[in-house]
Amino acid sequence: MAVRNAKGQFEKGYSGGPGRPKKSREERYLEITKSAVTFENWKKIVIKAADQASHGDAQARKWLSDYLVGPPIQKQEISGVDGNAIEVNQIELTDDDRASRIEAILDKARERRDRQAGEMERPTDTPDLSEAA
Repeated sequence: MAVRNAKGQFEKGYSGGPGRPKKSREERYLEITKSAVTFENWKKIVIKAADQASHGDAQARKWLSDYLVGPPIQKQEISGVDGNAIEVNQIELTDDDRASRIEAILDKARERRDRQAGEMERPTDTPDLSEAA
């Protein structure tokens, strides 16, 4: 059982649970949709949407453009204090430096994974006596 603090937040070292359930329901709906809509049906749908878009239907136009070129990407400009440019200090790394930094990141990730796996294996109905010594 997950332990929470007075604010209702998970205590350090306790995860919120197994996470979102598998997407089996959505995958099943997609399978049904694929089996029900043949290529010929899909072609008719696209032709109809193109006809509607050419006659001013904004929804048909948006639907087609989202499929053809994808939804528009929202761009954000980030600036520093008073709208000035943000200074970025670039450092030169050798291949060995890069490799050691990547290895350090991977080591931390492995430690975290192993720690979380250990927490999942610990029985929740018995106290952890390892700290009592």
